[in-house]
Amino acid sequence: MSKMDHKADKEKKEGAPQFDLRAWVLQNLRLVVACIVALVIASIGYGVFVQYKEKRDIEHQSALYSFRTDIWERYRSDSLPEKDLIIAFESLGKKIGYAEKGIGAMAIEMNNYLLEKERLQLALTLSKEVYAHNKNNLYVVSMLGRQLAVMYEDLGSTKEAIAILEDLNKSKMKLLEAKNYFDLGRLYALVGDKEKSKLNYQYVVDHFANDQFARLARVILKQEL
Repeated sequence: MSKMDHKADKEKKEGAPQFDLRAWVLQNLRLVVACIVALVIASIGYGVFVQYKEKRDIEHQSALYSFRTDIWERYRSDSLPEKDLIIAFESLGKKIGYAEKGIGAMAIEMNNYLLEKERLQLALTLSKEVYAHNKNNLYVVSMLGRQLAVMYEDLGSTKEAIAILEDLNKSKMKLLEAKNYFDLGRLYALVGDKEKSKLNYQYVVDHFANDQFARLARVILKQEL
């Protein structure tokens, strides 16, 4: 028998100390009870939170549905004044939050209609807060951002349009990227910044060689810059 086996056998014979769960529980009864109570409270609290969230989500979606089917449809049918539409939308945003699921899509839908009707200022008023509160929603940022850039430019707010497009180019979702850079080249030229205009046109040529905007950018670079 090896020395290690001999030592282990000796310890076994002498009675190696063993963990006594019952004794430990009795000695730490207060701690055990406190842990059990904490687990029960946590479980109850989580259940209450889930129920609250489900109730809140239902209320928010109901409010959004009501706005879409009542307020918005009344405006489209010319039975609701523009100022009342703005008030109702702002009230909806305060009630459910501008980042609530569905409100971004609602804003995009309204803009499609309002831009077609050339009601740019109204579309801008309804869209700004939604865009500002949905920076983590890549779809809303991309779609609504493009719409906002068009609105700002058409309303003569060129610098604001540039800021939106620069913001879009930093987004992880690259939607119409070639057009974004092309538009930046065009807008920077409008505000007299030829250097940045050239850089953006050149970016289109270098990174989107086969795109229609690259062909246009090449022509502009040769003729104007």
